[in-house]
Amino acid sequence: MTSASFTPSTALGTFADFIAQYQLVVVGPSPESTSVSQSFDNTSHAGTGSFAISAGAHPGDAASGTITVTYDLYSVSPNDPNFDPDADLLVPDSTLTAPASVSVPAPPTIAKAFGVATTITNRPTTLTFMLGNPNPLLALTGVGFTDPLPAGLVVSTPNGLIGNCGGSVAAVAGSSTVSISGVSLAAGGGCQFSVDVTATTTGTKSNTTGAITSVEGGTGLTASASLDVAPAIPALGGLGLAALAALLALAAALALRRLTR
Repeated sequence: MTSASFTPSTALGTFADFIAQYQLVVVGPSPESTSVSQSFDNTSHAGTGSFAISAGAHPGDAASGTITVTYDLYSVSPNDPNFDPDADLLVPDSTLTAPASVSVPAPPTIAKAFGVATTITNRPTTLTFMLGNPNPLLALTGVGFTDPLPAGLVVSTPNGLIGNCGGSVAAVAGSSTVSISGVSLAAGGGCQFSVDVTATTTGTKSNTTGAITSVEGGTGLTASASLDVAPAIPALGGLGLAALAALLALAAALALRRLTR
């Protein structure tokens, strides 16, 4: 809750002369997890109140509260020369209550996937990251993470970067790190981006990102994916192609001889 205010009805010719009471009541997960502050100036008739869930709370924890002001209404303005505090009192001890609530936002989500399950060395494949905001009413800002690629896996040249996340993406060709920062996700929204990666060695490449973070939702989870890499089939040179042609010709001749017997 950032503010609460009221204005007496001028159509009825009423005027708020003073506020006699100002109180903030909060109901939260526990007294230890909810902080409350309030103040009121009887001269300026202005007050502030706030409550917040502590950093130790979990996503989904919520607190609710009310701010109550008690005031006197008069039939004419106290600035009117004909004003009589006794005769012109209309409604003493009127009250107005404004409700408010606050909840702990959930952190952003992250998932990732390689474009194929199996590849060969020195052949690029895509690596896609999907970011999401699970909060239906709250946007998340400053979303980001870093993904250290496993040994034998590097960003391709060119890096093939595409996506709609905005922010700042770092995916230098030939490097072993992909990162993004400064992403803004609308309430309930998401985005994705992809880069090309290339395996330089064989084996299973298990890749886990660092935890995703945001300003409002704090730190979330990591994402993992794996890629199996087989040796590349060597290209045949001139002699190899000639040998293969001779072998095929011999096989064809033997097959023809069997048919003519």
